[in-house]
Amino acid sequence: MDLFKRIWGIFSGSRSINDTQETGTDYGASPFGRGRPFVYDPFNDYGTEPPHEPGIYWSLNEDNERLYYGETNNLFRRMKEHVRTRKIQPGEKFVYKPANKSSSSETRRSVERQKIRRHGPRRNQRGGGAGRKPL
Repeated sequence: MDLFKRIWGIFSGSRSINDTQETGTDYGASPFGRGRPFVYDPFNDYGTEPPHEPGIYWSLNEDNERLYYGETNNLFRRMKEHVRTRKIQPGEKFVYKPANKSSSSETRRSVERQKIRRHGPRRNQRGGGAGRKPL
């Protein structure tokens, strides 16, 4: 539960970097850093190509509907895999946020599960983690 509160504080903006200085607790350290996500169209080679780094990703259709959420240790490899298996089709975009070097896969999976619960993307067959760990 403490992990959820920490993540909620980070994304809701109720915690800041000043909380670290006052309390000694690092509430400002998001597992994905600040800023907007990167968008890449793998069929037209448009946008910023994903790095070979861990992160969270999702796919969008032409209407910006979220179709799939995932977490991976290699964003570039996972994007290529989804194109090859047609989980991402022409006209859809691959959106991603690289993870901080200090984030753990458990933290990234937790965020993945929260996003799946919140947005209910139709291509996610499970609640996140694909059987790696139960919800």
